[in-house]
Amino acid sequence: MPRPPRKPRPPGVVHVVCTGRGEHSTVRFLPDVQLWEDDQGRLRIKWDTRQGQGPVTGFYDTDGLQTYDKKCGTCGRHFKRREDKFGAIAMALAELQGITDNSSKPIILDISRIERV
Repeated sequence: MPRPPRKPRPPGVVHVVCTGRGEHSTVRFLPDVQLWEDDQGRLRIKWDTRQGQGPVTGFYDTDGLQTYDKKCGTCGRHFKRREDKFGAIAMALAELQGITDNSSKPIILDISRIERV
């Protein structure tokens, strides 16, 4: 009996930046985050603590998900999303940028280009 097709692995690293929609030079937020899938199939984020302060708030939701929270010091844009929403945005951008699970290119997530819904 054939196996069901596997879901593609999440592509690697996400570089979170802000360009102020082209109004200011690129501000890169460190640390970069890595996408990974937990045992329940949810996209989660992790980061290298040696690169800088963690990008998440100190609070967890009841389902254990963290909230990514960064603010641009240049234009003041504030990007705050739960891990599941962050992962969905990053995966959509990976598809638009042509990045697959075996690609070494990072996903570029420009917070000034993400609209609130």
